[in-house]
Amino acid sequence: MVSEMDRIKCTGCGACAAGCPVRCIELKPDGEGFVYPVIDRERCTRCGICDEICHARCLVKGGAGRPATFIAYNKDQKDRISSSSGGIFISLARQVILEGGVVYGAALDEDMRVRHIRVETEDCLSELQGSKYVQSHISPGVYDSVSEDLKSGRRVLYSGTPCQIGALNCFLAGGQDNLVTVSFICRGVPSPLVWEKYLDWQQGRKRSKVRRAFFRNKDSGWSDFSIKLLFENGQTYRRRHTDDPYLQAFLKGVCLRPACHSCQYKGEQILPYCTDILLADKWGEVSGDLPGIGDDKGVSLVFLHSKKGYSLWDRISEQIRFTEVDFKQAVSVNISYRVPAAVSEHRDAFFSELNALSFWRLYKKYARSPFKTRLRRNAYRIAYKTAKKIGVVAAVKRFRNRKAGKPS
Repeated sequence: MVSEMDRIKCTGCGACAAGCPVRCIELKPDGEGFVYPVIDRERCTRCGICDEICHARCLVKGGAGRPATFIAYNKDQKDRISSSSGGIFISLARQVILEGGVVYGAALDEDMRVRHIRVETEDCLSELQGSKYVQSHISPGVYDSVSEDLKSGRRVLYSGTPCQIGALNCFLAGGQDNLVTVSFICRGVPSPLVWEKYLDWQQGRKRSKVRRAFFRNKDSGWSDFSIKLLFENGQTYRRRHTDDPYLQAFLKGVCLRPACHSCQYKGEQILPYCTDILLADKWGEVSGDLPGIGDDKGVSLVFLHSKKGYSLWDRISEQIRFTEVDFKQAVSVNISYRVPAAVSEHRDAFFSELNALSFWRLYKKYARSPFKTRLRRNAYRIAYKTAKKIGVVAAVKRFRNRKAGKPS
């Protein structure tokens, strides 16, 4: 029974609650803010359906072969800048909408909670754009809605973490020709309660409610991204990812779901089976000639795992600048493709004091980098920006290209 499953394996996907024929399963948050299934045993019929559709129990690994791999970005500068990486998802989603389909993905509601929603108009797609570094809540109604759309013959694009895609696949129990799934290389999902505490702290400081949040703002560039909050009283907060308390708690792994530290959705033995298209940031050195790759506006890695993924990619290819790259090299510089997030030694202590300390004190105690590290990082950032401004970075790049026999 799912309620008896080890919490280290449960991802809080909600498929069991959606699949229960008598709806006797409810997802409830624990002390850390992560939801887990709770069964009303008086109403439970012991049918076993919840176990059958639990993706954590029925995950199958195989050897599908290495996918076609590209580095890419959207030709439309507005789409690219407003996206977390290269702006690929928005083109995929818009294409499905234009073909009469619907799109599902994570969005922030009016209370800044992250939930999966259904979108069928192009105007609303912006709600699904951009990373949300909080675990998204998927209600039973979302699963029901996806199933109804597919049965009616509508094309569906469903986006989520790899485990959320795996959960949907198990819930639907089989391949769906009109379903295309899009996921991303996932570092882990932070607690909604931690996000709530962070917002409370920020709203107390600004004495106003947050009305919009951007987890991957590019005002300072893609590689030096920031979190940006807009408040109802007109104030704005923006802090680089290396300095913001919430992003540092996420990146240091002190606030992730327990299942993230033993994530099964890693490596080429499972991800090609999980999703049709996999997206990621192109970090590190990945060989490939692509104009504009160094403009710091965002470049994506794209992995195509299925015929459906290839087909949708072909239909948007005129909107994208891309070039094929070596799969092995692409994943070698992205550790989150291969292994789960490491457990921080401060994780338990962080959560034990979550309700006792201010978020700033929590950050300083459990997630802040040492002073020397912060000083060295800031010095490097200033030196790099200065070198780029006076043309040294561009000159070095031209020299490397000439040495490698590439056009400048």
